[in-house]
Amino acid sequence: MTSESRPVTVHLVAGEESGDALGAALMRALRERVPEIRFGGLGGRVMAEQGITSPFDIHELSIIGFGAGRSEVADALMRGDKATALRLVEQKADVNAPQADGATALHWAVFQSDKEMVDVLLRAKANPSVSNREGSTPLWLASVN
Repeated sequence: MTSESRPVTVHLVAGEESGDALGAALMRALRERVPEIRFGGLGGRVMAEQGITSPFDIHELSIIGFGAGRSEVADALMRGDKATALRLVEQKADVNAPQADGATALHWAVFQSDKEMVDVLLRAKANPSVSNREGSTPLWLASVN
């Protein structure tokens, strides 16, 4: 980049937690390729850790997530917190509890290519055939990942 060119700015919008995690992953990947990249838009805590500044909390927008149950194991894996996820599985937390978009802990373990966590979840009776709102199952994700 020359001193006269302006840095690339990418605007992203994530309105719920799984979009926040996916947006953060995209931000990391883009930053590896274009270190001087800047980000704007709307995201949650995970995207904020990557440098986005949101005008307000995405939880104020998350209509899909309204009234959703707790999905502690999936939430921990989405954040990349494997130690917490393992502890929750040991404590018999519900490994099939979906996030607002239907993603489960097994969706996240497969998405992250974490074979050890996939094994732990399957032994804890995680359902490989449950679909998220896009119709993707962990089994399908494994076939394309």
